[in-house]
Amino acid sequence: MGAVAPSSKYLAQRMVIPLKKWIEAHPKKGVRVLELGPGTGATTKYIQPLLRPIDHVDIVELNPSLHEYVSERYASNAMHFYNLNFLDFQIEQPYDFIFSGIPYEALPVQVIDALWQKKMEACHNQTIVTYFKYINPINFKSKLERKLIDQHCIEVGYEFRNIPPARFFRLKLK
Repeated sequence: MGAVAPSSKYLAQRMVIPLKKWIEAHPKKGVRVLELGPGTGATTKYIQPLLRPIDHVDIVELNPSLHEYVSERYASNAMHFYNLNFLDFQIEQPYDFIFSGIPYEALPVQVIDALWQKKMEACHNQTIVTYFKYINPINFKSKLERKLIDQHCIEVGYEFRNIPPARFFRLKLK
């Protein structure tokens, strides 16, 4: 966990807005979603009700207790839960949306860079990546992350109703 409290419903709802719009605009086309580090499932809670039988969601959580909690609470046919490091996750095909709750600033730069490289492998040319930060929301530990923000960011926002306040980033990678 990267914060004193789970992510707020306000942050989670803002994170999934593009997914909701995409599903509404494409009622017969399945969507592929990857969620990294769901923690207690704050974002998962708002992804799940949007899903249809034609959709596919992979959820990767490293912490065994959190994995057990989120997989039991949000189990559905469209959602597939994995208890492992994302760097060990096998990507079968690109995703349309990637959501991340990984506390990047708590990790070594080499790990942050490896996670971003792996996320880029999971993208096609229209993939939307949404993530948030609590610590150093303007300064970036990783030069790769800063470069990706500079080149691919399509939206930045703050959610002050979150504890602590969070800054979210939305990128269109590749």
